[in-house]
Amino acid sequence: MSITFQEKLMKTLLDLVAEPSFTGTAEENTAADKIYEILASMAYFQRNPQNLKKNPVKDDPLGRTYVTALYRGKGNTKKTLVLTGHHDVVDAECYGHLQNLALFPAELTKRISELSLSDDARRDLESGDWLFGRGVNDMKHGLALAIELLREISEKDDLEGNILFLSVPAEEYNSEGMLGAVDFLSDLQDQGFEYISLLLLEPSSMGAETAPKTFHMGAVGKVNPLFFFVGKETHVSQSLNGLNVNSLASEVNRLMELNLDFCDSFEGDYTLPPSNLKQTDLKETYNVTTPLYAASYFSMETLNVRTSELVNKLKGVAAKAFENVIADYYEKCRKFHERGGTHLNPIEVSPLIFSYSELYQEVTKVHGGVFEGHLDAMIRKWEKAGCDKQTVAIYIVREACSWYPNKAPMIVVGFAPPYYPSRYPDLNREDYKALYRNIDQMARQSREDFQIELAKNNFCGVSDFSYFELGDKEGLREMAANLLGLDSAYHFPAEGLSRLAIPGIVFGAWGKDPHKFTERLNIPYSFDVVPVLVRDFIYRTFSDGIKKVADATSAMEP
Repeated sequence: MSITFQEKLMKTLLDLVAEPSFTGTAEENTAADKIYEILASMAYFQRNPQNLKKNPVKDDPLGRTYVTALYRGKGNTKKTLVLTGHHDVVDAECYGHLQNLALFPAELTKRISELSLSDDARRDLESGDWLFGRGVNDMKHGLALAIELLREISEKDDLEGNILFLSVPAEEYNSEGMLGAVDFLSDLQDQGFEYISLLLLEPSSMGAETAPKTFHMGAVGKVNPLFFFVGKETHVSQSLNGLNVNSLASEVNRLMELNLDFCDSFEGDYTLPPSNLKQTDLKETYNVTTPLYAASYFSMETLNVRTSELVNKLKGVAAKAFENVIADYYEKCRKFHERGGTHLNPIEVSPLIFSYSELYQEVTKVHGGVFEGHLDAMIRKWEKAGCDKQTVAIYIVREACSWYPNKAPMIVVGFAPPYYPSRYPDLNREDYKALYRNIDQMARQSREDFQIELAKNNFCGVSDFSYFELGDKEGLREMAANLLGLDSAYHFPAEGLSRLAIPGIVFGAWGKDPHKFTERLNIPYSFDVVPVLVRDFIYRTFSDGIKKVADATSAMEP
């Protein structure tokens, strides 16, 4: 008895979900190993083992790998479509007493009602059309679909183009996997391969049943603005004779948190305002001296803003915060003096604001290569101690401030890793025009064959989609100058990325509640509709022949 495509897809999905590839751990390799094992079993890669590889992520302390599989189509062409996704998932602690079932969707779906479900999740469960489990939606369905389409297409061997399958780790972390794969993509490009299209098979539809299903043409960018603060320490019993660094940090946080002035826009789309991810002073033990250093960094999405504009805007916030704190400080000194307070020796202070690149230049003017060598050694020490990239970023600024001769209070503005450039389609390019024609046909097919409307969203959320094309190439230089730990603690392949310009879309399953214990996948749409649309999209990428599309559609039917 023959096995339908849907049955193969379900088996591969469940095999991938069963692997505990939790992000930020060495277990991410369990999924990479399983993907490699499945691909290695295919007849095409048994005949062409050189086209299937597990690639180490460069300098990764967890030893993680990404998987590449190159199918060469008919005619010895170099035209190539990229099918890609990530194999890491977020942790499963939120499943409570069902945590041991989180990676076994069939069993979990039977028992998920033991947890407190929202009305929407309960309705979906009772419908019987949804599969619950960690990673079923985000995004092992997309990887399973790519694998099974690669199997079908390589067996038919009638595609007039190539497919590069790419599965990366760490997308839910710092995207080390995709950043490492940029050099692989560039190397393949140097061999003459031409990337004409890209499908990132992330779940692209998250709405209600009545809402149109969606695909995304671009990706929001993401930066982590970091403010480093230097105060003026004093004995706590003489608190008015210094400037507590936490007052600077608190005022910046007040001005930055959910600041709508930082909502970026593009063609009617808006990003959410920034929000704080961490605020800390750098005192490690208790004593009665006020803190000297503090740091705070934020998550901020971008669409259209230039890096230079953003740096100036952040410095403006820092200056405003500094002015507010100084005014408040002098006012309190005045009132304390009026009350007859003694031991009052107010400090003289005025706003001092640097970008990190400006501070670095000042320090190297004085200390030159000695500071550079010291900083490299310290970064290696911090990494060896297990510090994350964001903590290393904070420590880098602290070292620069400690070597800077001027010990006045100051605020330094930089960026902590990771960095995700925004991307959006350039409709003047011929390859994007071809992509749009393909998408139009996909939308028409969805409407006519499945009575489902497909709608375009300009931007998906933060994802590895950012790393296949670079929009603000000029801004990259300024970002690089202020991206803390670049080329030491944080690998960002600026040169390779600047050479990539792959037109693509994000299109995949219909799911809900990624990263929550109610993460789930709609079975009818994701198994009966999406595979047909994706396969026909692949064939149309290389040929407008109606016969090939019709053949591909019929091959997807049970």
